This record gives sequence, structure tokens and C-alpha cells, in this order.
Amino acid sequence: MSLVTKRMLSEDVSLAAYNGTDAYGYPTFATAATYSARVQKQRKQVRDSDGNQVISTNTVMLASGASPSYDDKLTLPDGSAPRIMQITESLDHNNTNHHWTLYTE
Repeated sequence: MSLVTKRMLSEDVSLAAYNGTDAYGYPTFATAATYSARVQKQRKQVRDSDGNQVISTNTVMLASGASPSYDDKLTLPDGSAPRIMQITESLDHNNTNHHWTLYTE
């Protein structure tokens, strides 16, 4: 990660991978990992995983080491865990992952 990227991603978020559901139908998650991120409170119209137009209230730029999915549990620095509504991948000049952008409710 470049020095500029490290300075931009100055907050920490945790991401716990979705494992499935328990016997009662509640979601279960793997142990959360911590990643460098930048969290912005900003409203934006995006499309969710089903293709519906929804309003996102947070934009989270996440370091390249993560592999987010829609069912994962994302915990922001304020302790909230909003639903991930859209995920976009940004590539660098070598066509490898530079960072992820997550749009949450």
C-alpha cells in the first residue's frame, strides 16, 4: 500500500465473513478482521445486490487486503454495523486490486 493510500485510509473497520445460518435461522460470521479504511457519511443512490435502486448513507473505502461480500458483517469505527448494499473494486495500473468501495445503509 502506498504512503498516500495509508494516509487516506486513516480509520479502522472490521469485516467478518458470513458463514451461514444457525439452527434458529440467525446469521453466523467468522472472526472479524480489522482493515484500514476511510468512512464518509454521504448519501448516494446506488444499486443493491438485487439491482434495486437504494440510498446509501455511508461510503467506505477499504484496503486491498479484504475480500468483502454482501452478506459479510461490516463494523464501522462508531460501532454501527450497517448492511452492505453495493461493492465496487478499484484496480491499479497493473490491473490488481487497489481498494474496495462499499456503500452501506
